[in-house]
Amino acid sequence: TLPTITLSAIRALVDTPQQVDKEKAQWLIPSTLHSRASKEQRENGSYWYLWADLDKEPPPLDTLVDIVQGVIGECCYEIYTSRSATVDNPKSRVLIPLAKPLSGMDWKHCQHLLNQRIKAAGFIPDPVSEGVAQLCFLPNRGEFYDPRTQRDGNHFDALAGFADELAALPPEPAPPPPTVKP
Repeated sequence: TLPTITLSAIRALVDTPQQVDKEKAQWLIPSTLHSRASKEQRENGSYWYLWADLDKEPPPLDTLVDIVQGVIGECCYEIYTSRSATVDNPKSRVLIPLAKPLSGMDWKHCQHLLNQRIKAAGFIPDPVSEGVAQLCFLPNRGEFYDPRTQRDGNHFDALAGFADELAALPPEPAPPPPTVKP
């Protein structure tokens, strides 16, 4: 079975990050379903975080804070630089706790919309974060480590925050009927 981690433990890692080789670094899939299978996560996942990975030409951290606050308002977030970050190249991750869990498909849509809003601000998040079973590496101190956090406030209600964009999505196609053998 896969291990679990709480928000308070994540915050403790943001404040005092691990310092290990990437292969040994702690990670999470933002769903409570104990599976790394995409199909299972899409169908049965219960997601409690949105996240973003900014590795290519990332913004300065204070700019990233402004972008995140522009998306989620005064809600809570954890932003931290990745192990390979440098002062001049602050590769970073954003972790946004959710007020309500999202199903696999709702999460996938909201995750895409988060990335689109970051992209609209002029920066390119890694679209791999939109994978329902994609690993998000937790804080791991490298040469340069710098966090930004907002811990006072509500957790983000993604369905309300992205309501207009979600309403504009085409309806999901109906699943095919089961095959019956004669």
